[in-house]
Amino acid sequence: MSPGKSATQGTSDKAERGEISEVAQQSFLGFKIKPRPAGFAEGKEIPQNHVNFFSWVLFSWLTPLLRVGVSRPFEIDDFWELTDEFKATRLAIELEKYFYGRVPPSRRPQHLRPSSTGPATKRDVTDKKPTGMELKDVESGEGVDVEDELTGKQVKLGKTGKTSKRKKTDDDDEKERTHPEKIEEDGKIYDQNLLLAIHRTVMWRFWTGGMLGVCWIALTSTSPLVSRMILNYITESYEYSHRETGETVSVPKSVGYGIGISFALYLMQQVSSLFMNMFLQRGLITGFMLRAAVISVVSRKSVRLSGEARMVHTNGKLVTHISSDASFMDYAALLTHELYLQPAQVIVGLIILLHTIGYSALVGFAVLVIGIPFQAWLFSRMIGTRQRQMKIVDSRVRLLQEILSGIRVIKFMAYEEYFGSRISDYRQDEMEELKKNCLMRAIMSAVMAFIPVFAAVLSFITYSLSGHDLNAAIIFTALQSFNNIRQPLQLIPLAIQAVSDAYVGLGRVSLCLLGDEIDNPVPVYPDAEYAVSAHGSYSWESAEKPSDEPVRVTPGKGGPMGKGKPPKKSKKEKAAEKEERKRKRLERLNAPPVVPFALKDIDLDIPRGSFVVVCGRVGSGKSSLMQALLGEMKLVSGEAYLGGTSAYFPQSPWILNATLKENILFGSEMDDKRFDAAVKACALERDIAMLNHGIYTEIGEKGINISGGQKARVCLARAVYCGNEINFFDDPLSAVDAHVSKSLVDGLVNGPLRTKTRILITHHLEVLSKADLIITMVDGKIAEKGTYQELLATSGALAKLMAEHMSVAHDGSSETVTDPDLDIDSAGLIETQEDIELKKVAIEDELEKQTGEGRTNEGTADELAKSQAPGALVTMKEERAVGAVSSKVYTRYINSMGSVWWALAFMSCFILAQASIVGNTIFLGKWSDSSIVGWSQSDYMGLYAGVRVLSFFQLIVSSQIKVLISTSSSMVSTHSSVWHTLS
Repeated sequence: MSPGKSATQGTSDKAERGEISEVAQQSFLGFKIKPRPAGFAEGKEIPQNHVNFFSWVLFSWLTPLLRVGVSRPFEIDDFWELTDEFKATRLAIELEKYFYGRVPPSRRPQHLRPSSTGPATKRDVTDKKPTGMELKDVESGEGVDVEDELTGKQVKLGKTGKTSKRKKTDDDDEKERTHPEKIEEDGKIYDQNLLLAIHRTVMWRFWTGGMLGVCWIALTSTSPLVSRMILNYITESYEYSHRETGETVSVPKSVGYGIGISFALYLMQQVSSLFMNMFLQRGLITGFMLRAAVISVVSRKSVRLSGEARMVHTNGKLVTHISSDASFMDYAALLTHELYLQPAQVIVGLIILLHTIGYSALVGFAVLVIGIPFQAWLFSRMIGTRQRQMKIVDSRVRLLQEILSGIRVIKFMAYEEYFGSRISDYRQDEMEELKKNCLMRAIMSAVMAFIPVFAAVLSFITYSLSGHDLNAAIIFTALQSFNNIRQPLQLIPLAIQAVSDAYVGLGRVSLCLLGDEIDNPVPVYPDAEYAVSAHGSYSWESAEKPSDEPVRVTPGKGGPMGKGKPPKKSKKEKAAEKEERKRKRLERLNAPPVVPFALKDIDLDIPRGSFVVVCGRVGSGKSSLMQALLGEMKLVSGEAYLGGTSAYFPQSPWILNATLKENILFGSEMDDKRFDAAVKACALERDIAMLNHGIYTEIGEKGINISGGQKARVCLARAVYCGNEINFFDDPLSAVDAHVSKSLVDGLVNGPLRTKTRILITHHLEVLSKADLIITMVDGKIAEKGTYQELLATSGALAKLMAEHMSVAHDGSSETVTDPDLDIDSAGLIETQEDIELKKVAIEDELEKQTGEGRTNEGTADELAKSQAPGALVTMKEERAVGAVSSKVYTRYINSMGSVWWALAFMSCFILAQASIVGNTIFLGKWSDSSIVGWSQSDYMGLYAGVRVLSFFQLIVSSQIKVLISTSSSMVSTHSSVWHTLS
């Protein structure tokens, strides 16, 4: 249910949709179905594990849910709750445990690293030495003995590890690592294999599904033998009933035998169908579990990545991991079974063919073997194209995220066309690689579908030329076996494609999970003497120096370099470019490293309950000091701790797409007194009065419908409401007016946080006189600290800063006077105080009248606020199609193909394919009866072979048309339409 829809509205909408569904059922089935009540499965767990065997095998436990779907459209409350075994949290914990158990201890996340073997001792807060591993042991490379929590073995943490013995080649700098390498640490080799960790996570469900698949394939593969028994019985009965006088014909078996083998074939097919469906269901669920685990693990890792790792594993790559790579693994979880099930079916089919037509089947087998190298070559090409495509996808997603983040500037500066062309270039190159991949997959599927037919024709020709007679039993048994072989050869390319995609995705996700993480979180000691203590040096992490050579993908058709492909380069030009790349690479390697910003010799102890102001010039290290105290900056030497829970107010306020109240509560329980105190301390009362629905007004994505000052005050109110012991405020006064700034400072000094520790970064030097402690930063060092009077008396850095500030203020003073009662920043509208108060009272009266309990009845108040004027809703309710697919949808599909002729060609190919299948069945019947007068066996085989060759070319053409239409539609209709909507 969307945020803008109340519970009352939701019930009426459900009823309305139920009526729509009911009308549709009447017109289709001719009788009326009563809609099921809402909330069918609310609060109930999925009953799959609590049903009897027959219900589990036949999936009858789904019947109540299907009845709901027949009577009305599904709602979220109609679905059962997942049990713990299917929940992403548990799966992610298991996957992390198994994967990082295969990773050296020194590269694991902090919460999975080995702990000290001895009992933990509480460290005295005055003791400046770290517990656990001593610094000298790490620096010497010797390490210390600790217990590995994952394996239970003793390991030496901190000892210098050795990488794999693989020699580095000259081209390694130009090749991007796609999978982690084995690492030796403390005499043990760690493979860092995510695949084995995934296998251990879903091993039981994966292999039980495989066993079901084996039963399904066994029954499917052996059914031609039973079919041959039935055909032989029918043939014998026919010959016996039509025998001539005096002709010796063997007596057929009894009717009971024929009924028995017919029932056996029927039972085999039914049981095979059950095994197939159980196999598919188990495989799909395994894929869903795997995707949920990978998404959750990558999401967890994303918040722990260090600054250096963030420059490698960008937001675009992280998005690709949780969307494309996780989906590849989901798809491969089912199709991986086909890599051993389908070859087994091929082998069984060949054995049956040898039993049916003898050594003639070896001719067909040879044809199948010849196709294997071609299949392997295409497989390697598909992996290469997929890897190139994913690199382009990363670049496109990263650029698109940057565009969306700065869409205001782009719209303001009218840069839509420029960035649109860049996005189109990336998309065009991506489509080119995707087109190559799809074409190769189509060719592989067509070849693999044709090879069994070609093998069957050659086998029949060999069988006929060797003097054997072809009868119905032999022909249909052999063709059924060849058809059983054809299906695996069609599925194997799809399985190979899925496994190759998953293989690429596994490598990418593995490298992400092995990315460096931020250092140990700052320890918290609630009983410590100081609220904040920091003694040491800090540094931001640096990344590898970027290449001087601009990264650019080859433009496709329609790109900025003109139409068509770029001209081919000669060998001399390629050699010159290679030498130039080597020269630039050497220049980058020899270039001096970029020294990151650092905080040096920090010596700071902040008493509890004090109001601390950090000041200094731009770039002096104020924000870095705050990040260091929070643990976001790398501690090079020394140590630090916090004396309690902390809250952080960033420079750029972070706003939820939710109501104003939900933004302030941030998941906490509602407390009216504390809420009102936070609102008052952050000067939000007048802003709330101006909003149409007060605290229940919806705030758009990134706070799009409120001003910068309002964003700052909302985030500040959130920090105040949390009530943490230590509060960090990174320049909250920069985006507010002077009188609002004054009220905020008063709220910090005398408001609900007056007993808490408050650390404020600001350029408003008039605040300094109210501070208990002032810290002045200069070039990454604490130049001086003390009270306001002490620092002014020393005539140091603060005195100089104050003098410069007074000089600038005097030179830039103006005659305009700001009315303190007028809040221009709040809403961009000028309203009198009387209007504001009247509006505030009206809103409160209406809320109290409707709820009967005022704001204490939160649900009703939310419903009222969200159900009023449409202007209160920034996120509108999504439309939901009900009933049959509209004809407009099919029309859009046809239009997206670019031309009606493409649609006709596409449909004609599939009509011909179906006609070929039907015609093939009719022809085989004519062949078995020899009903065409004057035709020999060679005539039948020749026509059959010719038709199958035409079917092969038709399959290739239809596959290529499908690829061309799909890629063109994706590029023009979908991607371009979305971009034009944004621009």
